[in-house]
Amino acid sequence: MEKYTTIRISSETIVRVILYVLLFALLYYVRDVVLVILASVVIASATEPATLWLKKYNISRLIAVIVVYVCTAGVLAGIFYFLIPPLLSDASNLLSKLPE
Repeated sequence: MEKYTTIRISSETIVRVILYVLLFALLYYVRDVVLVILASVVIASATEPATLWLKKYNISRLIAVIVVYVCTAGVLAGIFYFLIPPLLSDASNLLSKLPE
């Protein structure tokens, strides 16, 4: 005695699958925009505590955000300025003495 399994796919299920495929295709095509938006949300979330701290001292939000961005850029520039040249020099010395 053989048992047969019947699978029924309703039109609602087909429409849902098509809509999900279209949604994923749309997200694939606009992934760059989505990534920029996600990055901006992360950056805004990271600067929010410092901005609120500066607002506590009656500094306007715009000035506080600018100060936070300038300070962050200064710290990153300082790290690159003081860290990269010695790192490159040491790597160059290592590569030149490596054959010995």
